[in-house]
Amino acid sequence: MIKNCQISFQNEITLSSYEFYLKKWSNSYTPYITVLLFISSFGLIYRVHLLITDVALLTGFSLSLYALSLFRKKIVLASFILGTGVGLGFMSKGILAPGIIGSICLSLLIHQSFRNKRYVKFLFLALLWSMPWLLIWPVELYNQSEKLFWLWFWDNNFARFLGTTDLGPQADKAFYYKILIWYAFPVLPLSLIYLWQSAESLSCRNRCIVLVFFLSIFIIISDYHKFYTLPVVFVLLIMAYCLSDKGDRFIIPIHFFAVTLLILSLSSTARELYALPMLLPLALMASNYFLNNRLLFDQWLNKAGILIFSTLILFFWLLWIAIIWPQFPYLGAYLQHKQPGFIFVFSYLSFGIAFSSSLLWLFVIRLNCFVFKPVIIFSYGLTAIWCLLSTLLLPYLDFGMSYKGMLQSMQQKMPTHYNCISSYRLVEDYPSLVHYYIGEKMHELTKQGSNNNCNLLFMDNDDSILLSPGWKKIWSGSRPGDKHLFALYRKEKPDACLKF
Repeated sequence: MIKNCQISFQNEITLSSYEFYLKKWSNSYTPYITVLLFISSFGLIYRVHLLITDVALLTGFSLSLYALSLFRKKIVLASFILGTGVGLGFMSKGILAPGIIGSICLSLLIHQSFRNKRYVKFLFLALLWSMPWLLIWPVELYNQSEKLFWLWFWDNNFARFLGTTDLGPQADKAFYYKILIWYAFPVLPLSLIYLWQSAESLSCRNRCIVLVFFLSIFIIISDYHKFYTLPVVFVLLIMAYCLSDKGDRFIIPIHFFAVTLLILSLSSTARELYALPMLLPLALMASNYFLNNRLLFDQWLNKAGILIFSTLILFFWLLWIAIIWPQFPYLGAYLQHKQPGFIFVFSYLSFGIAFSSSLLWLFVIRLNCFVFKPVIIFSYGLTAIWCLLSTLLLPYLDFGMSYKGMLQSMQQKMPTHYNCISSYRLVEDYPSLVHYYIGEKMHELTKQGSNNNCNLLFMDNDDSILLSPGWKKIWSGSRPGDKHLFALYRKEKPDACLKF
């Protein structure tokens, strides 16, 4: 219950600050359209319901976005909100958030409307407001343990970004291009259409095309593949500069998206949830599309949304029937095989909520009185899908995805006496899971010789080829129906190590 309240509180701050931002420059419809577009993004619906630091980071970015819209009228309040947003991001993910938000603020200086004493004063006050967030915890950590401070400051911030440590998943080439296609749907294509139509000058469009072409060729033929987002970022910033007369409402979202995309793409580690802050400016630009060109793609978006979500709702009901009736053709036997040992328990409350949300979906698609029906279709369609997942399918999914049984079985095989547990090349969630279920903190091995004094090693079973002689496997297991095996090893010889 406490976890759910914490998630709800963070999401409430995110959406409230987002709505306040929109009310600064928009008519009565825009705030609601933009918030609905934001929550209809495919990549948001799952991650925003998790108790992870990235949700708090999203809150910090949303507050910062609101502060940039407010500083021309209320400089003290705006600076306080920006400092708080930077501080929340810092306490959530470290130096990355202040680095991105600070870069966004500095990039706005290319516009003459931001090169004034008021903006400089705003940034200075925001820096002062952020100082308690940026200094108190690091100073306390340094006083408690200088070693841990430098481990956090360098290994978990700069070394992860530069790729000089094994922490975090390595970034693939063009990673964010690949994931944003579905992650930011439908706001990404609508934003691109709006930006293209905003560049009304043909010469501006031609310059953008030529710049993208030559920068792309340069990156392809050179060794600068890490800068794959540079052409798009340059074009967006040039477009914002050429169209500065459209005002802050046009400029700020472009800078927010472009700078965030550039910095994230330069990092050596990448995960799809890191792209959450980019959904904020994309939803803003997508709402402008609806305001300016409402009749161009309305019918297509309506039909696509109704087809996608109606199919998914029907499919989820079929899955639920197959779960409770194992004799269901094809699906019944397959689902039982994927989650062996699952026992279904009927819940009247869950069934009633799922049935009501499905009936409401039929009501939504039949009404024609909505001013912006495609936005309603996508936002409620995702809400209905999440409702079915959280009611009908949650017990089945939780049984297969829970690490509780797996880690408790590992705990039973652990020796009575050991000094510590180390891990190697695990996603950053696993040490937290081990600490939560078993009560033991793991020490990540990032380089040869680090934390080799631990006589227990928890790792992916496929990485066992890296072990030198002297390790003994005392446990291996996985989640129910999951083929991904983990293993626990005990050091039998003092010189046993990992072959990096």
